[in-house]
Amino acid sequence: MTTIVTLNSARARLAKQDLGSDGTAFWPISDLHQSNEDEWINEAIREMPHEGFARSIWAHHPNLKEATQKLAAYIGPRWPARDGGALLALCIQEACIRWQTSVQNGEAFLGRVVGVYLYGLTEHAADVARLTITGVDETGATHRWTPFSEPLKGWASRLRIDTVCAELASPAPSEVVIAGIRTHMITHLSSPVDTGYLIKHAANG
Repeated sequence: MTTIVTLNSARARLAKQDLGSDGTAFWPISDLHQSNEDEWINEAIREMPHEGFARSIWAHHPNLKEATQKLAAYIGPRWPARDGGALLALCIQEACIRWQTSVQNGEAFLGRVVGVYLYGLTEHAADVARLTITGVDETGATHRWTPFSEPLKGWASRLRIDTVCAELASPAPSEVVIAGIRTHMITHLSSPVDTGYLIKHAANG
């Protein structure tokens, strides 16, 4: 049995049952139009242990807030991580932890902290790769979303899809696919300079 997921009925964090027992969920696009990326990222960090730290980073580095907003735009607020929580919240938390660890290790220079933040923000690419997103337009034609080709809401709106189907990919994505998706994440979320910081100063985390 599949599960209908509405965004107004819950906060950004997901319950494990948001993917049905068959690994499928339906997400109404109309729900995405009732809020925006800034609201999604703020909701994702609410009551998170690193909430204040995330807000401080974003206040001092608007480029990283923009990268985080772009991630929210691409995957939306309810994309599930493997553990059943919201992937957006998990990515932000990982980015903040890596930033904080870098500073604690005495590596607080700009290139390093920006690089590790982006490394953490994109570390869970496998959780993007594990889902396939499809939708049916007004004519009955089925379309498949290519990860990070365009924001999910914009893709569905352009094709006049009112509900998307999220289901576990079969077969499971290979390491090559996951690596490719992560590369797309990095290049679509960050500027050339910030991407350079990641490659030069945080290629291995």
